[in-house]
Amino acid sequence: PEVINGRTHKATVVDLSPWVEYEFRVVASNSVGIGEPSRPSALLRTKAAVPAVAPRNVAGGGGSRSELVITWEPVSEELQNGEGFGYILMFRPLGSATWTKAVVASVESSQYVYRNESITPLSPFEVKVGVYNDEGEGTLSSISIVYSGED
Repeated sequence: PEVINGRTHKATVVDLSPWVEYEFRVVASNSVGIGEPSRPSALLRTKAAVPAVAPRNVAGGGGSRSELVITWEPVSEELQNGEGFGYILMFRPLGSATWTKAVVASVESSQYVYRNESITPLSPFEVKVGVYNDEGEGTLSSISIVYSGED
């Protein structure tokens, strides 16, 4: 809250981001003016939560014969919402009903290469990339069309 009664000894802060360290200060004011801020509190981390943001700029293409290269923009640390963060990739040949799922456990990853001898050159695939952490799976990106490698 912006203003708290002078006799209040605690306050609840809302709308904080999950899995972020915060420190707090208190500032007193009255009709004479505003005092100096208190010393900062110890660092306090909010609870973890399922990631709420899907990777952006899902694309890909290129690569060698029988490869599907998928790329995305990594999710920044402040949006990972907890430990055990990684990426979930879903892809299927255009027109197919069955999705293939892959998991990339590296936080820094921004590319995945799927190799399969049955992939024909320049085949279109529907691709979406999502995120997960120890709390669960987050949302998936919208579908992008990515072409397999050339012959």
